[in-house]
Amino acid sequence: MKKLAAVLLLTPLYAFAGATLSLSAEAKIQVPNDEMVVNLAITREGADATPLTDAVLITLNNAIKEATLTAGVQAKLGSVWTYPTWSSGQKTGWQVRGDILLTSLDMKALATLTGRLTQKLQITNVYFRLSNIRKDKEEKALLTVVAANFKQKALATATAFGYPRYEIKELTVGQNNSGGMPSPMAMMSTTRADKSMANLPIEGGDSEVSVFVTGLVSLGD
Repeated sequence: MKKLAAVLLLTPLYAFAGATLSLSAEAKIQVPNDEMVVNLAITREGADATPLTDAVLITLNNAIKEATLTAGVQAKLGSVWTYPTWSSGQKTGWQVRGDILLTSLDMKALATLTGRLTQKLQITNVYFRLSNIRKDKEEKALLTVVAANFKQKALATATAFGYPRYEIKELTVGQNNSGGMPSPMAMMSTTRADKSMANLPIEGGDSEVSVFVTGLVSLGD
């Protein structure tokens, strides 16, 4: 169940001698995350960096091609790193590492796809977040709530201090959103990954969406 809270802070700018107040109102809600994000990586080591890089890029590109065949899944290449390996102060070869990023609103479909891709890739991160569409929808709904609350409280404050009316002089609207932070997972061997895909989490938890309004309100007769 969604829980909505509104908070009002009143701060006199000129103590009780003036008729201008700084008001701040906030409305927030906990919303189930609707988008799943998976990072997959591959690492190769050897004496020559060029064939290692080619092998990594081929594997990543093939994974992206397979991902695009799954409806609702977006895939893109992340980063590719090449760096030397050392032993006893001597360079022994090269290591090449690359990753891809998969996102989807269909968490079950992405979990199934991830299971197939772990035949050649390793999971490095799985996390959940609000999609931009859902976040924008919730922010618009909260803006209506917080605007009405701000005006209601401004009128109540004016009445409490003996003024029959108020006038909004300045407004600032902003958002504070939290949730969906990455949760690192230990890289798995192919065998472990195959067996563990059935347990890949698809419960995304919640994110907090918050909209606040601050403004200067002039109280008058």
